[in-house]
Amino acid sequence: FEAEAGWLTQRGEPRVKPYRKYVWSPNDGDPIKLPSTSAILDAICPKPGLAPWSERMGIEGALAAFEAGLLTKRSRAEDAIAVVREHHLGAEAAKNRAAKRGLNVHAINEHYMNTGEIPKLSEHPSEHHGYIRSWVRMILALKPEPIEVEQVVVHGDDRYAGRLDMRAHIGGLLSTVDLKTQERGGIYAGAHWQVNLYERAAVWCGAEPASHRRVIVLPASGDWNLEQHTTIADHEAWRVDAALAWWRASKPVESACQARNRAVRS
Repeated sequence: FEAEAGWLTQRGEPRVKPYRKYVWSPNDGDPIKLPSTSAILDAICPKPGLAPWSERMGIEGALAAFEAGLLTKRSRAEDAIAVVREHHLGAEAAKNRAAKRGLNVHAINEHYMNTGEIPKLSEHPSEHHGYIRSWVRMILALKPEPIEVEQVVVHGDDRYAGRLDMRAHIGGLLSTVDLKTQERGGIYAGAHWQVNLYERAAVWCGAEPASHRRVIVLPASGDWNLEQHTTIADHEAWRVDAALAWWRASKPVESACQARNRAVRS
């Protein structure tokens, strides 16, 4: 189930972020809500750089608000927080912009793989152009022959679901691909786990096992190259087993903490 940002919630309020929920009915049984691969990654793969980045975004947003006259020397900290959020100058707004950018590039990739039509830069936001140029360089270099694009997969035994970016023949070998947009072109551990979870679910659904799991990152510079911006993420099954075991073990602990904290706040 999906709903785009701006669509109304059940309360009749516009959604701030896109919404996605996976529900699976095994053997026509009762429907089960399943966590996404992203939700699993949040639990097993912490992002130590997120806090410093959020701090930097907040500071830069406050300075921008001050230069625009939205804040003065007499403004209080709570005023700065409210202004930064209201005018979309902080970390949350930056994350939303990155999410929209990623969705746009994935839509471009899906459309091209299904139709062969090349995107026109004039039809996309200017801040996305560098990433699109990187995508074009990637297509010209790898010449992927798509088998599945934006395919929903489920693992009924491990009880998770997700939407894999692409399975394609690259250099004559079948690869499961996770496509990322990163401003500086960095490749992080979470992408390794994610592409392996996608491959695991695809095979559970009956797909042919891929020869490689591949992470491809598209930098903002537009200067994509094979050596720096792609990596083979072929990890042994026991590593994914261990990651899923940690996720299952941590769930009751997280639930207990959340329940305790809700009780304290109320």
